[in-house]
Amino acid sequence: MFPVETWTKIFQFVRCHRDLSQICLTSHGFNHEASLVLYHSVSLSNGWDQLSAFNRTVTARDTRIGERVVRLSITLHPNVYRDHSLSVEQRLLLHRTLLALPKLRVLEFTAPATPFDSRHMAAVFEDCPFQLEKFINSDIPFDETVNFLAKQPSIRSWEHLEDYWIRFSTIDEALLPNLSTVDIDERLLPFTNDRPIKHMRLRVRELGGGLSLEDCIRTIGLLRHTLTALSLGRVVTCGTVTEIAAGLSCGVLPHLVHLTIGDDYIVKEPNFPGQTPVDFSTGLRALCDGIRHFQTLETFVYSPSFDHHCLPWWSTRVTSRTLAQVVACAIFASCASPLRLVALPDAD
Repeated sequence: MFPVETWTKIFQFVRCHRDLSQICLTSHGFNHEASLVLYHSVSLSNGWDQLSAFNRTVTARDTRIGERVVRLSITLHPNVYRDHSLSVEQRLLLHRTLLALPKLRVLEFTAPATPFDSRHMAAVFEDCPFQLEKFINSDIPFDETVNFLAKQPSIRSWEHLEDYWIRFSTIDEALLPNLSTVDIDERLLPFTNDRPIKHMRLRVRELGGGLSLEDCIRTIGLLRHTLTALSLGRVVTCGTVTEIAAGLSCGVLPHLVHLTIGDDYIVKEPNFPGQTPVDFSTGLRALCDGIRHFQTLETFVYSPSFDHHCLPWWSTRVTSRTLAQVVACAIFASCASPLRLVALPDAD
């Protein structure tokens, strides 16, 4: 008979949850070791019945299953008969479930494409016994999570991308002091002090409502001592991301080695309310001018969005293969940094 430690390693190679469940039923010893693997990472995406069953399992008096859950992902299914919101009973179920997971380290909330009213969710997070390392949230408003985040200084990775318009928020100095990776909307960007952030992905909708281009550039500059990877992607307005990159002048981010820009370059005509695409040479020159001041850059990814609002400059009379060669060569030639890789995903 193999020692317990050997069986634990063997069970880690069993990928099918149904098979792990069957192993748990084999013997008391196998139940303990296999359940460590089975409940380490839990994904609840099939509605409230599944969440209720999981809740009964982790709150049962004669088990300690809740202590084995390290990663939890929950898909919130709104009640279509109640204005697409969660009932009091559903919020209580979420709360009771979280209270039973003292060793949880990664928590993710997602929701289907159905419009979702996720107000009154703050109570779900009250008195949670765990300290997270990673929190992913795409649906619960920031204001509903801020008190919870204030009690989670251990979080190092934070993703907050709301599908609807988020109000401008300033991040308090004491909130999330140990962040190293963030994936957020620009309206959550305004930190009042520097953070040990190494990797930042910023989704830019449209600057305004209290956050100017200068504010955005200044706040990114606060991360100058630690930031090594920056990804800038836009959702609404063409040109904004390119302006942010161009505004990060030489020396602002002295340790940046990876830069991704998901945007397009446009010209704003003073007598025309819309946005005018530029020709290929102008767009390429503007792109090269915008990144030449990054002295430590090793990889650069450029992927302009193709939509009916902004016709990309590089799609004009240039074939994909030729475009990739011309753009890459121009970028390599313009950069004084130790650039080793240029990726153009939409030009392949």
